[in-house]
Amino acid sequence: MVSLPASLPAGAAPRIGFGVVLSFGWVLVAMLRDQRSRGAVHPVLLYGGAAVIAEQTLELLAFDAPWWRAAAQLLYGWLHG
Repeated sequence: MVSLPASLPAGAAPRIGFGVVLSFGWVLVAMLRDQRSRGAVHPVLLYGGAAVIAEQTLELLAFDAPWWRAAAQLLYGWLHG
């Protein structure tokens, strides 16, 4: 059995934390590598990475929020009328 790091807040859903760390991590590592090896971050990585970070941040903010559940129920009702 693998134990989780003690730095995780009590009651936090690890899948959210790991999802954010894993999705942001590759972008940040790739940006640092580009900066060190090329002297600049490649534009595709810069804009694509920013899009991934923005999407993941919005997903984290919306996760299990009451307004998101209401929107999902509305969409479900429209699609499965």
